Amino acid sequence: MMSLPLIAVARPQGALLVHLITFNGSPFMDHWAYWIAQGIDIDIGFVIHATGDVRNGFQLEIKRSHDLSAPGNEPTTKTPLQWIDQKYVDEGAMLNNGIPIMDYSPVGGIEKSLFQVKAPGKTLNSVEDTICSEKTYRGVAGKRLAMLMQINPVSQRRLSGRQQESYFLARQRINRMAVIAPSSFAQSYAQNFVIKTLRSINIGRLVFILRYNNNEKITSGSTDAATGPEAVIFVNNPRFWTRILIAFDLGFSEAYMLQDIDCDDLGPVFDIYLLNKDQLGFGNPFLVFAQKTLRLFIKPTNSVEQARLNASAHYDTSNKLFASFLSPDMNYSCAHWSADPSETLQSAQERKVDTLLRRLDLSPGHHLLEIGCGWGDVIISAAQKYGCKVTGLTLAKEQKQLADQRIKEAGLQDRVSVLLCDYRRAPMPEKGYDRIISIGMFEHVGKKYFNEYFGTISRLLHPKTGLMVIDGITMTEKMYNNKSPVDTFIDRYIFPGGYLPSINLLTQSLHEGSKGALEITYTKDIGPHYGKTLLAWKEKFEHNWKNIREDYVATHDNASEEDIEAFRRMWIFYFVYCEAGFRSRILGNYIICAARTPEQTMSYESASFENMLK
Repeated sequence: MMSLPLIAVARPQGALLVHLITFNGSPFMDHWAYWIAQGIDIDIGFVIHATGDVRNGFQLEIKRSHDLSAPGNEPTTKTPLQWIDQKYVDEGAMLNNGIPIMDYSPVGGIEKSLFQVKAPGKTLNSVEDTICSEKTYRGVAGKRLAMLMQINPVSQRRLSGRQQESYFLARQRINRMAVIAPSSFAQSYAQNFVIKTLRSINIGRLVFILRYNNNEKITSGSTDAATGPEAVIFVNNPRFWTRILIAFDLGFSEAYMLQDIDCDDLGPVFDIYLLNKDQLGFGNPFLVFAQKTLRLFIKPTNSVEQARLNASAHYDTSNKLFASFLSPDMNYSCAHWSADPSETLQSAQERKVDTLLRRLDLSPGHHLLEIGCGWGDVIISAAQKYGCKVTGLTLAKEQKQLADQRIKEAGLQDRVSVLLCDYRRAPMPEKGYDRIISIGMFEHVGKKYFNEYFGTISRLLHPKTGLMVIDGITMTEKMYNNKSPVDTFIDRYIFPGGYLPSINLLTQSLHEGSKGALEITYTKDIGPHYGKTLLAWKEKFEHNWKNIREDYVATHDNASEEDIEAFRRMWIFYFVYCEAGFRSRILGNYIICAARTPEQTMSYESASFENMLK
C-alpha cells in the first residue's frame, strides 16, 4: 500500500478534513472509504466508499448524514488524508482520477468541494440519502480503480515515469467502464443540442453515420461540396454527444481515443472547425458560457513541484517512443525547412539548431544555459561548434539519462552538464550566464508564471552583455481572448499544466517580468514550419507503429487491445490536431531574441555585426 502524505496540523481557514477510513483491515481488501465531516459533529458527514471486495467486484456509493458512531458503522482506522477548501477546490486529483462527471450543479458549501468527486450514476442533488453506482468493477480494473482513488497529488509526484504511464492506462480503462450520462434523455438532449449547433457550419460539411442506430446519416453544413472540405465521422456510442456537449475539444478527443467514434481522416474535421470557428466557439458567447457552466475539471497550477509532475507525465513516457518518430538528434520542437520538398527531418532540425545558435553570437569563453534541454542535442552542438561551456536543465529523468550518455559519447563531460532542476532553481554563476536559450519551453510555463519566467531569465543573464533566444508555440490574439474555459486535449493528455500565450502576452510579460531589463532585438513567426514538422512525426510514428506497439506491450503487462488503441489514437490525434492549427495560422511558433540592457557596443568590423547582417 502506498504511504500516505503528511498533512498540515493546523486547519486552514474554511477547510474541511478528508479522512481515509477502513473497515476490517486494508482498504484494498475488504472495505475502504473517504470521510468528510459534515459540520461541527465530527461523526456525522459524507462517506464515499466502495461496497464489496475489490478482488471480486465492488460498487461506488455516496451517503449523506452518515453517522460513524452508530452501531456497525465504526471504522477500523481513520487516517487524516488531506484538507480541502469549500470554495477553492484543489482536491480534484485525489478524488476524480479520470472518472466522468457525477453532478452538473452542486449545491451547498461541502457539495461545491465534492464537485470534483466523480463516480458514475450518482448525484449530490438527489433527495435520497444513498445512491449507488450501477457499474461493478472487477479484477485488475477494480484494483486499479481502488489504487487511483487512493493516490493524491503528493503521492503522485513520487511515481516514476513507468508508473505515470500505468496511471494514464488505468484512467483510460476507467473512462471506458464509467457512464458519463446514463439516461437516454440526457444523450438525446446532447445529440439534439450538438447537431443544432453544427447547423451553423457554412464552410464544409460534416457527415455523421450513427452505427448504434442502424447507420442513420446526419449531415451538418453546406450541401455544396465545393464550399469546403467534407468529413465523415462514424458514431459507435451515443455518449459521444454528451462528451461533446460537456467538454467539446476534450470530449471529441476522448471519444476518438476510446473508440466512441471512428474517423479515417481527422484532418478535414479540424479544418471544418477552424473554418467555422466564429460560429463553433471563438467569439460565440453562448457556447463559451455553456462550456463554463458545464466545465469538468480544475486546471493544475505550475508550482515547482507540479511542473516536475507535469513534465514526467509526458516526457518521461519512454525514450524509445520519442525516438520512433523524432529525427536521430531527438529534437522535439519545430524544424526549419528549406524550399527543397525532399529535405529530411534530420536536415531541417539541424538547420533549426544552427539558426538559433547563430542568433546567440557565441564565443569560446561564454557560458550558455539551456532551459529545457531535452535529450541534449542543442547543448552538445553549441559546445562542439563554438567551444563554449554549457549547462542544460530538464525535469525529466529519462531525458537527463540519455543526454548524459550522449555527452559522454561526444567526450564533452568537461564542458557540458545536465541538471535535473527547475529553471527557477538554476545555479547562478558569479557574473551570470552569457547566453540563455530556451526552445519549446514557454508553452509549459503556465499563465501565472510568464512574468516569473522572464524575470528569472533576466536575473540569470550577465547584466551587461547577456543575450537570450527563446522559441515556442503561440496562439492568435483572438483565440487567446476566447480560450476554452475547460481543458483541451493538449491540456489533459499531451502537456498537462501547459498554456499557450499570444505574442502580445509574451512581449508584455518579457517587459514586466524583467522590469525593463530585457530589450527585444528580433522576432519571427515560423508557424507553418511546425505544421510540416508534425506531418513528418506522424509519418514516422505510423511507419514505426509495429515497434512502438511491441515496446508498449512489453512495458504494460495488463494492457488490453483497447488500451493499446487508445494510446495509438492519442498520438495520431495530437499530430493531426496540431498540424491543422499551424496550417490555419491560429497557432504560431515565434523566435524571440532579447538582450540585457545596456547592450554592448558593436564594431562594424566585428563578427557580431556580420552575424547581424546574415
